[in-house]
Amino acid sequence: AEAYRRALRLLPSPGQADGDPGSRSLWVRVVQGLVRSLAQGGDVEAARLLKESAQEKAATAGWHAEAARLETIPLHP
Repeated sequence: AEAYRRALRLLPSPGQADGDPGSRSLWVRVVQGLVRSLAQGGDVEAARLLKESAQEKAATAGWHAEAARLETIPLHP
């Protein structure tokens, strides 16, 4: 989980920049990894909050395809 957190700090997030499609896709994959890692580690509530926050940020920034991809992340370990 910590590696995913560090990666998220380095990547442009929705609202910071439009981001090219490759950066957007990488951001989604890192968020997915962190959500899954949290859920598998037993912190399902933190995973749910992160998922919802990321979806909201993506949708607000106009990253609609990315927000839709985040919707599919399972929250069960």
